[in-house]
Amino acid sequence: TEEEAKTAEGLVRHQGKWIKKEAFEKLRLAHAVACTLKVGVKPDADDAYFAAVRKRFEEAARMVWKACEGQMYISEIHIVDKCDQGDIILTNLDSDHCDATAYGRTLGGTQVILGGKFLIVTFVHEWGHYKFGLPEEYIEPKCAHCAMEPWKGVFEFCDKSNHTGRGEDCWSSILKKHSGWKHPNVNYGDCPPVRITHENK
Repeated sequence: TEEEAKTAEGLVRHQGKWIKKEAFEKLRLAHAVACTLKVGVKPDADDAYFAAVRKRFEEAARMVWKACEGQMYISEIHIVDKCDQGDIILTNLDSDHCDATAYGRTLGGTQVILGGKFLIVTFVHEWGHYKFGLPEEYIEPKCAHCAMEPWKGVFEFCDKSNHTGRGEDCWSSILKKHSGWKHPNVNYGDCPPVRITHENK
């Protein structure tokens, strides 16, 4: 078929025309916010840990893309061993907790602290604090449909139709910060690949 032939040539259908995949990716991401992250790994880590955490970050990037409905993505992550500086700091490499009492913490909206084996839902939850200043939704009354109530395992932010917590729903808050975004935003495609590099000191 024509579709099979064009796909085999590396072309993608966009608004009724066949275009190169690279051009399609540029169009698709033209209005999305790209984020680069520096990650400090506080303790000394080995190559096995870096291989495992790379997979964890790739999955976290996919879930951020999903939660933001294709309007924000992580383009690059640089991980530095034996470092306590960065956008994200990993501690307790053998734990999903960043300390004795918390899975993760966001400090002043400028830095996220996570356990070395952080849960993906924790990452998305802290991303809500870090990038959008969203409040907790696990304080009574809890929100049943939101990543800001991480115990539900939901990888999306609530809106007016399903918000059950206190205060403003998350998407209303997000759209105030990103007025060019829309919700719901559908058919945003697969998460762009994230480039991950590391320094093992």
